[in-house]
Amino acid sequence: MTIDQTIALAASLGACLAAIATFLTVSQMARQRKASYHPELAISSLAFRALSDGSVIKSPLALHWVEMANDGQSKPASHAFAVPLVNIGLGAAKNVVATWSLPIEDVVDDLNKRAQETKTAARFGYNKKNGGLSLESEIFGNMTSFWTAQQTAKFDYVLPAGVQPKPVMLELPHVFKLVTAALFYLHGQKEFQEFPNAPPLRVTFDYLDIADEKHLATFEIQFHIWLFSAEGFECNMEFAKKKHG
Repeated sequence: MTIDQTIALAASLGACLAAIATFLTVSQMARQRKASYHPELAISSLAFRALSDGSVIKSPLALHWVEMANDGQSKPASHAFAVPLVNIGLGAAKNVVATWSLPIEDVVDDLNKRAQETKTAARFGYNKKNGGLSLESEIFGNMTSFWTAQQTAKFDYVLPAGVQPKPVMLELPHVFKLVTAALFYLHGQKEFQEFPNAPPLRVTFDYLDIADEKHLATFEIQFHIWLFSAEGFECNMEFAKKKHG
């Protein structure tokens, strides 16, 4: 091979390597740009106060949950308690489906066991056919809360926080409020060795981005109680994001 041929070959190889490097750089930039416009849903933490309220159902259970402001005052309450859902990504999330999960049968068994231990006249039951969580009690009153009707919520769009500063409000299932209030009430009837954790509630979001790519995000509720009494409790509620395997 002559010197001219060697120089030409080296120049060709250099040009080829430069082209490959350019392609990789452009490809990486495209992936980063695509990723940067993905939506990312999150649930903001909030402090709330739970008290018994007999305006609808006469019961000593702390079923009246109201968000607290930074100064400790209760915010105006609506008929339902909801948590703020925000999109901290740069792209819009569409066709959002939120699905709640709760080991309801295990929770019912635990509540009935605690009611027996505290000699509290209360009986919980769960009907798999209609999804109804029932409570029969001379103290709490009789009621049925339908879990299957509360398990899912749908939103057409959740826009980025920069475009939609006001969060979307996601209603917390009434079943969860009921079993949590009952759990804490029963704890107050007897000093168990450990303060109980709130029942393990999770929510999974299934949604699409503007390119119709599917996304999943799962959060687990975490309670941090700082005040507990016979009238109710006050705590901070957080949602920890779980990794999908």
